[in-house]
Amino acid sequence: MAKEKSLRVDRLKQRAKYCCCRYCGSELHVRQIVFHTQAMARIELYCDQCQKIEYGVEKEAYARLLWRRHSSTTSRIWKIMNSVCR
Repeated sequence: MAKEKSLRVDRLKQRAKYCCCRYCGSELHVRQIVFHTQAMARIELYCDQCQKIEYGVEKEAYARLLWRRHSSTTSRIWKIMNSVCR
């Protein structure tokens, strides 16, 4: 049981290194979260910025999503500006 816990904690630490919060892109930290009692406490990835338990998304995937969102927003703005200026 203790070995399984340490493997899970190691996996979470590794995931925290290459993942970020999917909501805000901030770093994730390994934290012990107490739900109701100390007996129900678990180790989870946590975003301090959003104050949420978060499994995360790879930083590269988050960056691609931001770029895609930015480029689609920019193209919509250009279309609107072109239609207004004509």
